[in-house]
Amino acid sequence: MVASGQITADEIYTHPQRSIVYRSIGDRPAVEVDTGVWPLASGDRLIACSDGLWEMLRNEGIQDGMMAEADPQAACDLLVSRANAAGGDDNISVVVVQVIKT
Repeated sequence: MVASGQITADEIYTHPQRSIVYRSIGDRPAVEVDTGVWPLASGDRLIACSDGLWEMLRNEGIQDGMMAEADPQAACDLLVSRANAAGGDDNISVVVVQVIKT
């Protein structure tokens, strides 16, 4: 919604439609998939998480947790622990992938 100009970056935590899923897998025979190419360097990390993590830690807390641990699994464990400590109001799912180029 921010990218399309529907809301401002300041509204991402309070907008009433912030948790609406616009696309999902399994609810229809054909799925439109967003794809992109991003330049990644060795050591870069990607995160996929549910709103249960994002709502509890917000962008800054997620970034802090990602930087606090060298191991991707340890970063996941820390983020889930911090989200639960912040209230754990929803299901919390997180996957951290670290790029290793040889």
